Amino acid sequence: MIETKISKRLEASIAKLVFRLKRNGPATSYLDRLVVEVLHDECSFASQLITLLLPQGLNNIYIRHLEQYVERHPKAETCSVELFYTKLCDRLCRTVEAQHLSSAHLLCYALSKPDSHTSALAGYYCLTAEDVATMIIRLTKSRKDDNNHIMGLTLNV
Repeated sequence: MIETKISKRLEASIAKLVFRLKRNGPATSYLDRLVVEVLHDECSFASQLITLLLPQGLNNIYIRHLEQYVERHPKAETCSVELFYTKLCDRLCRTVEAQHLSSAHLLCYALSKPDSHTSALAGYYCLTAEDVATMIIRLTKSRKDDNNHIMGLTLNV
């Protein structure tokens, strides 16, 4: 069994969002709000992947569109923000067979959830979880035995 470590950048994004939502944010659309948070961070792996996968300029349009959609169509959450992100991290660690869990894995997970705003809007941009998983694998294939199996997609390297 591989012990998965969550990247410091993803941990920081989760911590910032938890703080902001507890202080004054609505208790809605936690997963999509986290995706927006990591996509706004230009140094995050997820943001870099979106830039590679979408034609020039569309990455910023997708991020703004997602952010506006989350605000206009909030999804009620049934648990606290801390519990949600704890469960999310556990679920990601069980789903992704990799040593390092990054914001790109989170993006892939959100795209694979048909009930997420991230997934719903991605269809308009021809962006899929498979595209993201394939790109993660290609960009990280230099790390032996790491990230070769992501969200059910396996790539032989």
